This record gives sequence, C-alpha cells and structure tokens, in this order.
Amino acid sequence: MVLMNRANRTKRWVVLGLGWMVSMVVSTQVQAQVRQPGAHVRYRVEVEPQLALSWAGLPGKAAGIGPGVRVTVPVLQDGPLAKLNNSLALGAGANWGLFQESCGTYFWQGPMVQPGDPAYSTYVRNCSAHQFTIPLILQWNFFLTPVLSVFAEPGMALVHQRRSGTGWCDGQPCSTKDDATTLPFVMWVGGRLAMSERLALTIRLGSPYVSTGLSLLF
Repeated sequence: MVLMNRANRTKRWVVLGLGWMVSMVVSTQVQAQVRQPGAHVRYRVEVEPQLALSWAGLPGKAAGIGPGVRVTVPVLQDGPLAKLNNSLALGAGANWGLFQESCGTYFWQGPMVQPGDPAYSTYVRNCSAHQFTIPLILQWNFFLTPVLSVFAEPGMALVHQRRSGTGWCDGQPCSTKDDATTLPFVMWVGGRLAMSERLALTIRLGSPYVSTGLSLLF
C-alpha cells in the first residue's frame, strides 16, 4: 500500500466529484425534471458495489482504500416536498479500508529518533490498520434530469478500527496493537449519472470516506 497524504488525497476527490456533478448539470441537454413530482424511475432496492477512500477517524495522516457495498430501499417514492421530484430511502452498508502509516505517527511513544539512530529503522517501519464501517442512513434524493440525480445521506455508523505495528515498551521497541469502536454521526452528499434506466455511476463525498460505485436498480 502506497503511503498517502490524507488531506491532499481527500481534496482531490472532492474537487473531482464536484467538478463531475457541475459538468453534468451544465452539459445535459434534456429537460429538467426536478419540478415534475414522481417523474423518476421506480425501484424496490438499489444495490451499489463501491470503492471507498477512508480518510477520517484514524490517528496520523494515513488514508486507505478498500471495497464496500451500499443497499438502499425506498420508503417514500414521492418525497416530502410535494412540488419537487424527490424521494426518501433507508440504507445500510459495509466498507473495509486498509491503512498504512509510519509507526512513529501514532504507536511510537518513545524518544524522537533521527536517521542513524539504532531505532530509526523501527520508527519509520509501516504500521497497518483495518477500518470496518457499517453505516445506517436516510437518503433524500432529488431527480434533476432523467440522467442526473443528487442526494444527501445523514445517519450513524458503527466504525471499528484494528491497528497493529511497532511501539515503545519499557524503553525499547516492541510489537503492539489496539482496537477501537465508535458510533459517530455521518453525512454524505453525492450524485448519480444514469447510464441506462437501471444502471448509474455514483459518487459520494463525506465522512468517514468518499466513494465511487455502480448503482443497480431492481
């Protein structure tokens, strides 16, 4: 796994995602549907295999990439705003991310070391962390055109981290590991670009990860 700077990588994803959604709004030549309530494809379930960049909640500056899946079920085909083309859905998912970072950023509790010190090779050795995320969200969709829809997803997530690497014990390097489980508030915004009536490219921006995937409507 290549070491990544969390802030720069996340900024890049945000810029690309926003640029994609803006370009779709500007370039589409079809008639807008947002003021036509109910004028969208009806489906019973949306299944979205995805690739996610996890960036939040881990000590240090690491970021990690891993697979995931999101499943949403419409609960209100014609949403709460009666004059707009919107819907509500409930969703759940599962994501895994693998992080790697120099041990010195979060496990190492010993003295600062410099190149040439006996412990330096241990200090800079990569540690690893696995993050498992299970989100439960409410998805509010707005169907802008036949090919473009946007959504907001507030909710909660069960986030479990399992970290292992080299630390500092009793005055010398040692192997160490720890686990942490949290239940944070989560929030995503995103958009779908329909490639057919039942298939769409989906981009999601938010915390604790950003993702891209394919939405399959059944």
